[in-house]
Amino acid sequence: MLRVIREHVSGVTPRGVRATVEQTGGAVPAYRIPDDHPAIAAATAALERVYPGKGVLHAVIAGTLPAATLFEEALGAKTLFFSFAYADERAHAPGEFLRLRRIPEGMRAWAVLLDALASGPHRLRPATEPTSGVAR
Repeated sequence: MLRVIREHVSGVTPRGVRATVEQTGGAVPAYRIPDDHPAIAAATAALERVYPGKGVLHAVIAGTLPAATLFEEALGAKTLFFSFAYADERAHAPGEFLRLRRIPEGMRAWAVLLDALASGPHRLRPATEPTSGVAR
């Protein structure tokens, strides 16, 4: 990725300007929750309940979120990214918007999801012991 960014910056840098791109540490591995994780099944069921008859898209978010890796290392817990927006709402892009009806829909989806994770058929097992030496 760093190579691609360097090539892009080099290609758009005006004549007479010197630009450099350096990695200064802080890199974390890309994060992924397995497709068969119970939280994925619970999230799918929650969205199917809130949006009956609509297909549920299991999106892979390309990139990293350092907190997700930290939570897994320190707590032994996976992180679920749970969204209920439509692609045309352009999340985190120019022209981004959110339909107002998404707010109560999202609140209902979160309630259904949390209930399923706590006591429903997709109930999570207690987290495993942390893999790092982080004190509790």
